[in-house]
Amino acid sequence: MKNAPRCAPQSGFSLVELISVLVVLGVLAGIALPRFLDMSDQAFARGIASNLNSWADNRFVSDMSRARGNLEALSGGGLSGVN
Repeated sequence: MKNAPRCAPQSGFSLVELISVLVVLGVLAGIALPRFLDMSDQAFARGIASNLNSWADNRFVSDMSRARGNLEALSGGGLSGVN
């Protein structure tokens, strides 16, 4: 009787293992994605607040400089001791 050719042992992942990994990844994505999107919205809002704050500071400095120039013009430039 002839010897039947032997197949090498097969290596790899079974279908159950692959499906279980996909399920775990799906659950993790379902948890992480909403948190990431919320963080993105918060960062956008903080950026807008920072820009508005910077604009307000610049506007205040500009107004104060203009007011100082007006005071110097009215007093004839004698405000050298005023900071």
